[in-house]
Amino acid sequence: MTGPEIRDAPREFCAYLTAARPDWKPDEVRDALIACHDAGWPWKRIHEEATRVLFTEGSAPAELAHAAGKAPRPRAGPGLAAEERDELRANALAACEAAAGRIRAADRRGGGP
Repeated sequence: MTGPEIRDAPREFCAYLTAARPDWKPDEVRDALIACHDAGWPWKRIHEEATRVLFTEGSAPAELAHAAGKAPRPRAGPGLAAEERDELRANALAACEAAAGRIRAADRRGGGP
């Protein structure tokens, strides 16, 4: 039996982490998620480790990036070209900031996202 299809959703996950922890800056969360991806972590591992850090009192996204830096690199080959990486970062940051803003606005109104 196969399980449900699980898709990568880095923008949405970044927005969730930023909304759940208002003390975390979207660009720091984005950079931490990119560090995990660049370290070759599969989406499931990124999600599990980010959630662990999220629920650790006094933690910061830098802890996730630090963990990724210590992880072995299972994949080989070139990474993204510099302009692709810049575009990915800009798009992810914009999406995180927009989603976090919508969630915070909904919270102020007393509703959901």
